[in-house]
Amino acid sequence: MGDGAGSLYYNHTESIENVASSFHAVGEEELAQKIRQVWRILEPFGDAQNMLVQQCLDGVATSALVELEALINRRWDAFYDKLEHQAGPTVGSRRPASGPNSA
Repeated sequence: MGDGAGSLYYNHTESIENVASSFHAVGEEELAQKIRQVWRILEPFGDAQNMLVQQCLDGVATSALVELEALINRRWDAFYDKLEHQAGPTVGSRRPASGPNSA
């Protein structure tokens, strides 16, 4: 597993609840719940980045993160459509062609 969704937990610990709340605010409750579920698994490890990385990439949270990553990829188009709709008219779509982790 690469960086992907796991980076939220070991690079942006302070933003986890804000991210979950933002998904909830646009009707993506399943994503919000999954983000919070992963954090409940990781929270006992504190905010020690090295420990969180280990638990995300090859530890207690790996399976849940794989599920979160798959959910994000399945919901990407619908989620992006919601964001574009809320943003209003734009000059052409800037939607990434292959989802959030395309390079």
